[in-house]
Amino acid sequence: MRLLLFFFVFLPISLFCQNKEDIYLNVNDFKNKGDTILLGISIFNNGLNPVTCYKINTIDICRSVLKIKAQDDFGNIYEVFPCKTIIDSELIYLDCNNTVKLFPNEGFVKFMKFAVKDFTPYLTKGHYELFVEVNYSVCTFETKLQNVLKTDLLSKKYSFYID
Repeated sequence: MRLLLFFFVFLPISLFCQNKEDIYLNVNDFKNKGDTILLGISIFNNGLNPVTCYKINTIDICRSVLKIKAQDDFGNIYEVFPCKTIIDSELIYLDCNNTVKLFPNEGFVKFMKFAVKDFTPYLTKGHYELFVEVNYSVCTFETKLQNVLKTDLLSKKYSFYID
């Protein structure tokens, strides 16, 4: 009886739990130096299985894959957009140069630098909360790689001031 209980109850539960994706997006480092903002964004695999992640880059802001936003105390949203045009990318080819394989309890950090004036509309003096979105679901990936992360990620909010 115990053996049957194991095969029909506990084994399916343990197999189901191993497929759960626990991927976290964080703002690790944030510095506001006058007219420049330095930002460290990390993606961390806290799950049980390895996943392959597309490495975000500044150009992904123009593709709407990466969104860096700030919200003021009144609920107004400001978004970083250092691009002259929106890039319509129908397909992103994934290979070993633009991906990273994250094993359990591993992550990677991407550092970015942009101007305060890259926020639209422009930020004025005051308090803001910064957060980051990675929208992998808007991408069509072509690859032979396995376990490609295709879910959207949202970071926690990070408070900062503009003087």
